Amino acid sequence: MEKLVALLRERCTPAAPSIERPEFGFVVAVTSLVLMQCTMTVMQVAKTRYEVFDKAFVSKHLAEDDKRIRALNGKGIGKGCHPDAGMGRWADKLPIDQWWRFNKAQRAAGNYLEAICPLTAFLLIVGAYHPLTATAQGVAYLAGRWMYTSGFKADTGSRVNGFVLCTLTQLSLFGLCVFCGLRQS
Repeated sequence: MEKLVALLRERCTPAAPSIERPEFGFVVAVTSLVLMQCTMTVMQVAKTRYEVFDKAFVSKHLAEDDKRIRALNGKGIGKGCHPDAGMGRWADKLPIDQWWRFNKAQRAAGNYLEAICPLTAFLLIVGAYHPLTATAQGVAYLAGRWMYTSGFKADTGSRVNGFVLCTLTQLSLFGLCVFCGLRQS
């Protein structure tokens, strides 16, 4: 264990973080790409939402609720059936194939949102110490997240490879954050 710690200390240079190195620009770029990929994953849910919760669906399945909501807001239930997130009383009326499709899109976006805050912090912290390592980890995460999201939407079991890559990337970034912090203290 002592040899491993000595080797890691030797390879973990410089000891002080710096965002002034030119390579830190790569960290900023890959972090921006991760954030935009997350935004686009969330925005893609809207396409599915508006396909399954259209006006015909509201008219056919939600006429009574539409009248009640109209009394509350003066407009009724709009296209998209907001605020139903896929597990509410209105989604319960969807045919199973549409409910499944909508909830897979919703879950893929929700999973990304659950990971984005720590991932962003890990990328920026590690990037201050090791910008090229953080950049490579960010690129790996982008690929893993793409594999996860496209696999999840196709067949929920197909997300495993992307999940593993994302998890390993995030865990390694976390470990590097802890190590660099301890190294500096």
